[in-house]
Amino acid sequence: MTADRDRGSAATEYMSMIGLFLFVLMVCFEVYAGFTAVEKIEDAARTGARVGSMQNVGAGRVAAENVMPAWLNERSVQVFREGDAVVCVIRAKVPVLAPGVPLDFSITRKVQIPVGG
Repeated sequence: MTADRDRGSAATEYMSMIGLFLFVLMVCFEVYAGFTAVEKIEDAARTGARVGSMQNVGAGRVAAENVMPAWLNERSVQVFREGDAVVCVIRAKVPVLAPGVPLDFSITRKVQIPVGG
């Protein structure tokens, strides 16, 4: 009698846990993508400021734009001279689920390097 009542319970438990597992996996992927985006934007800001300090601000802007990943939304790069330093400010929106889904979060990074440094 108990064997008939327990039929399919293992499959039901497995299916309920697979949804939770997929959700946790998606959250881990999104956290990884966020940290990767922060690292890539920081690298682009350093590259823009470094190239801008050695060449000119136009070359720094182009270098920063070339380093940034294409999957970021609404990117803006500003490279300008401030006193005896070159400043690169990058703002970008990181897509949370996929590009085009309006659940983005913004990242801003600013790097300042002395001219000729």
